[in-house]
Amino acid sequence: MQSMKQANEHQPSTPELAEHIDSQAAAWFARLRADSVTPEEKAAFAHWLQEAPAHQQAFDEICALWADPLLRQALKAAAQPPSSPNDKAGQRFWYPLFMLACLALLSVVYNGLGMSS
Repeated sequence: MQSMKQANEHQPSTPELAEHIDSQAAAWFARLRADSVTPEEKAAFAHWLQEAPAHQQAFDEICALWADPLLRQALKAAAQPPSSPNDKAGQRFWYPLFMLACLALLSVVYNGLGMSS
């Protein structure tokens, strides 16, 4: 997560900063879910959280998004293989939902749940 430390040294304008913080929060969320996360990365994350209240808020928003039961259900369903190789109807149904869930995630990351200025 070295790039996050370096990115914090540059202070972009307010809209850029909100987007940047949301991106960092999403990156931390993904990294912390990995089995290979190191104690040093956990310490860097703790430091990042305490650098600014906006960091904690952005991370909480990402966690809330991933806790959304509809999003989790759509992602889980999209990850399931069809019941048979000929079951194209199931793929046609879940693929658009999966894409919608991905777009919703991207929208939240880039718009900060509509709370960022």
